[in-house]
Amino acid sequence: MKKILVLTDFSDNAAKASELAVEFGKKLNANILLFNSYSKFPTIASYAGGSWAVDEVMHKQGHSKNHLSLVAENLQNIPAKNSLDPEMPTITYLSEEGDLGSNVAEISKLNNIELIMMGARDKNSHDHILFGSDTKSVLRKAKRPVLFIPAKFALEKLNKVVFATDFEADDIVAIKYLLKLGGLFNYKLEIIHVSGLKKEAPDEDELAFINKFKKIRYENVSYQNIRGADIVTRLNRFIDETGAGMLAMVHHQESFLMDLLRESTTRKALLNQKIPLMIFPSRMMDELL
Repeated sequence: MKKILVLTDFSDNAAKASELAVEFGKKLNANILLFNSYSKFPTIASYAGGSWAVDEVMHKQGHSKNHLSLVAENLQNIPAKNSLDPEMPTITYLSEEGDLGSNVAEISKLNNIELIMMGARDKNSHDHILFGSDTKSVLRKAKRPVLFIPAKFALEKLNKVVFATDFEADDIVAIKYLLKLGGLFNYKLEIIHVSGLKKEAPDEDELAFINKFKKIRYENVSYQNIRGADIVTRLNRFIDETGAGMLAMVHHQESFLMDLLRESTTRKALLNQKIPLMIFPSRMMDELL
């Protein structure tokens, strides 16, 4: 059976992501796998022939499993909304030491992972969702969509999703995935491209994208090219104006998102993002084709 992999560090934001994962599990007919990755310590032999880090590792392992057990118990006790509410997904948990991205890759090999979810970082955190080492590692190695959830998000707000495109071929694959979710959550999909302030005729990439887009059969989807001097500032303004409940984009290694990460003004804009962000890692596209 499909599973939603929920990455947790036991923070408030992670708790929100875990709760929302249950609702996604009901819609996707998927079970929940909670995962916590704790620090890996170097193994240094002591004079007694043991390892100085063993006790610390055992402590972290026990702490991780105890907290995962509590999270799973709390999720299982979430009351049904009404008599028509779908059956509660099965909730299991796992913890491992080491790099989060490598652990995610290994878990995905052994499980039918549909979606990865984790809590967004607070805007005051130095380890923001798009800039923390753990997140970068996950995006490099994941082959499934990664959904970052802010603490104050409510599922009822998911009535419109904005997908930012740079006319890459893989974008169509991501759009089809979003449309599949749209059929379950009944949201409208707004596909947009932010171009410069100067009005120009569509280039070959945009025309090819539009032709592919026209072949998509889904009622609640639209495309438009909007103008702005700064991509994410304009993107965020569009989200505010339209009341969108989620932003989505493809993480191309040397394209749209990577350009965003290099811009300090863009980084500041993304730090203020208050809605869920779904990123399609570049390594996952073969899995969705």
